Amino acid sequence: MQPALIYIVLLAAVVAIVLGSISLWRYLDYRRRPRRTPLSTGLLRPPGHSLSQQIKKLETALDQWVLFMVMTPVALTSAFFGQWALSENRPGVTFIALSAVVFGLFFVYLLYRVIQLMKRRRNMQLGYDCELAMAQELNALARKGYYVFHDVPADGFNIDHVTVGPTGVVAIETKGRPKPLGKDGQAIARMRFEQGRLQFPGWSERKPLDQATRQARWLAKWLSEATGEPVPVKPALIFPGWYVEQKAPSEVMLFNGRDPDKWIPQVGTGKSLTEAQIARIVHQLDQRCRDVDAQAYKKKSRAAAWN
Repeated sequence: MQPALIYIVLLAAVVAIVLGSISLWRYLDYRRRPRRTPLSTGLLRPPGHSLSQQIKKLETALDQWVLFMVMTPVALTSAFFGQWALSENRPGVTFIALSAVVFGLFFVYLLYRVIQLMKRRRNMQLGYDCELAMAQELNALARKGYYVFHDVPADGFNIDHVTVGPTGVVAIETKGRPKPLGKDGQAIARMRFEQGRLQFPGWSERKPLDQATRQARWLAKWLSEATGEPVPVKPALIFPGWYVEQKAPSEVMLFNGRDPDKWIPQVGTGKSLTEAQIARIVHQLDQRCRDVDAQAYKKKSRAAAWN
């Protein structure tokens, strides 16, 4: 058997032994002491739940690509020098040069994939950090009788935050945008709304406005159908850490996220809600957002999965 093949077989055997040992322990642990979670209902979605799940998947993919990028040179080098040592017909300079070029291009491709995944993870992490920061600010609304739901699942998308209180329902979309640095090293953090666009230092955007509007309309339609009465929803767009300057009126309310207990009550939908209406709306949102399973013990018997 070739040394390269022996090396690959041994590596695969080690991985199989590790994974097999973990699976066997989980199976025997359940057989020895059958248990289930004490929780009878699902958990409410935490802030940034969808993004956190995406980040976990992205980090798994990133780990795999990094491992592949590290192990590939080791495996190829071992195979090459093993063949070199045992073969009587040594490869020529042309073959070595061609192999080096092919390996170099392949390594550059792997490096490119890793860098792209790292950029995506950084952008997702920024969004998650801002959603978490906004959720912490929204906690102050409880003192004024408001309910707050996070990461509300919709039809193919999610709404970052939804507040429900006497002045109505507000659908909040949180956007994380990094601050560019000026020549003096100070962050430029002024964003203004004018001419129907969000004007940032060096770029402008329109899509967040349209997104916030669509989400509020979807939520209004769904709540109206679920409660059996019209429920208007006001869209709001948050840019944490930015100084927001609104030069023109807009259907979407723009804020930087600070002191929501002061501005949320002022973002009226034109229809005050009674306690009974609030209770019906909160009930529907609670049911929709309570879809996170407890992780310590799965609902389905693990032993049944093995049988």
